[in-house]
Amino acid sequence: MGKYENTLKYVQLSKLLEEKNYKAALEMAGDFDTERVKEVQELKLLAEVYKKNELYDKAKDMYKLIYEQISTRRILYKLIILCIKSGDAKEAASLYEEYLTKDKNSIDRYTLKYRIDKAQGAGQDVIIEDLKAILAEEYNEKWAYELAKQYHKAGDADECVKECHKIVQWFFGSETAKKAALLRQYYTNELDEDIMDSFQESISADVNMYMRQEKEAEEHKDAVQDMEEPAAEDEGISPDEDISADYDIPDFAAAYGEDPDNEDEAEEKEAAGEDGGEPDFVEGLSKYGKNIPYMHLKYLFKGLTADVKPPVNIAIAASEPTYYLTVVKKITKELQNIRYFGDKKIKIAKIDAEKLNTLNLDEQVSELIGSCVMIENASAMSAQTVNSIIRVLDAHSSEIVIIVIDEEEALSKMLFKEEILKNQIKYFVIV
Repeated sequence: MGKYENTLKYVQLSKLLEEKNYKAALEMAGDFDTERVKEVQELKLLAEVYKKNELYDKAKDMYKLIYEQISTRRILYKLIILCIKSGDAKEAASLYEEYLTKDKNSIDRYTLKYRIDKAQGAGQDVIIEDLKAILAEEYNEKWAYELAKQYHKAGDADECVKECHKIVQWFFGSETAKKAALLRQYYTNELDEDIMDSFQESISADVNMYMRQEKEAEEHKDAVQDMEEPAAEDEGISPDEDISADYDIPDFAAAYGEDPDNEDEAEEKEAAGEDGGEPDFVEGLSKYGKNIPYMHLKYLFKGLTADVKPPVNIAIAASEPTYYLTVVKKITKELQNIRYFGDKKIKIAKIDAEKLNTLNLDEQVSELIGSCVMIENASAMSAQTVNSIIRVLDAHSSEIVIIVIDEEEALSKMLFKEEILKNQIKYFVIV
């Protein structure tokens, strides 16, 4: 196959994947001599074809070749996930030890441990501790509900009810919160007979299906796909999905203008700290943004390193959810590194502004101490919520970090109107 013809084939293969025509893509992949494929992007493309067709062993082989060329944390993470999916938990556990040398502080190290322990058939107590470690890094409704189900499975009613109550408080109105509310009511005897019947058919079915999958996994260890739930791309991160894609997003180095696909170069430049210069405040934004000193992301991290005196509250003008989540994680890591809250482990508390409007923030303060509170769609905050945040910041300026996030126009308009809140914010960043 000539070079031009080869390139054309890869373009066609990529198009088939975009069209979700995975069977045709697999047939075309058979035209390639995989032993002669050397380019990383081509290996990734073939791996994706095999993965979509659930040929995890072949996808794993592709990622082993990729890892020989690019020995980054992200590539190793994907390789471990494929080892788990292919049923080789032993190899996954071995590679995990190497992974820990590359990843000192991200949530991925905890999610991987959970997945490996689960694949190896670890005990209930181990799985629960794994989930608690994940939630200590980032309180996410899907992982929290997974923990509640594990408590339910273990027969620990008190912890199950406690976790469900927390989910309902933080994620009020979501489908997961509704499930958690019903699971809580199951134990608190608040359901009438009609609702109980409905509960048994819905939420208990959800838990029973999960337990049934666990049993099938033990009986059919060689058929790993039997214990995997189908991916639900629109439901966010779920412990039973392949979440590696969620974290395969532009890393911190992308904020410096590097190509996120060039992982080696990005990681090397991040390590070298190539970000010189003084802050150049971004001009030419909306009519509201002109009154706000927005800076580029790289100067935020320089500022955190140079000046750690609280309060450090941040406004992020962004339009890409997966990217600003990465930014917040990096902010949390930097605050941890400079011991902003002393020796305490810094947590991320993520909540949408509309859900926050339904809560009494004053009652939540004790749980928020030592956290970065990430408020999405911040412009939707009610005046009452804004006033509550101001009160909390006045009383706990050195114990809580507030990060308000929204699209630039909406965020700038809100801060323009809420002058007191604006004065509580130290860094205004646009990404």
